[in-house]
Amino acid sequence: MKKVGFAILEENYTEINKNDKLERINFDEIKNYQVQVYNGSISLLINLKSGKRMSLSSSPTFCNTEYFDKYCQELESKIEKYLSLHQLETIRKKTFFEKTWIYPFLIIITGIVLVFIIILINKGNGFPISLIGAVAPLLALWGGYFSAKNKTEKQQTENK
Repeated sequence: MKKVGFAILEENYTEINKNDKLERINFDEIKNYQVQVYNGSISLLINLKSGKRMSLSSSPTFCNTEYFDKYCQELESKIEKYLSLHQLETIRKKTFFEKTWIYPFLIIITGIVLVFIIILINKGNGFPISLIGAVAPLLALWGGYFSAKNKTEKQQTENK
């Protein structure tokens, strides 16, 4: 469902208008948060120490995600700055593509697919079109992995 909203971002809090209700989230109330970007879609999940959850997302299918992406980047930056100034800990949850097991998983799956393709080609079958159904999602996963890796490296460079 498409909804229009807005957010205000300050040094120690953000106010988010969601469903025509303005909610203020102080950075010291955040237990953990996650910003995930995949195929142009962006999702923001904030878990508060009180147990309340806030979830927002933006998809290029329905709108221009540029503003929400900028908001999420600036929000992460302000949260990290606030936490370091006040010596607080909030956990930034890793996205699917940032988890440590994804790279070995992709290597193994890619190896299996390549072995399968080589076996089929050696049997004289050539490259079956039906394998595109296995290769295309694999390429999408690699794309998501490299996108997340580049974003993380860019943020680390900017924070130095």
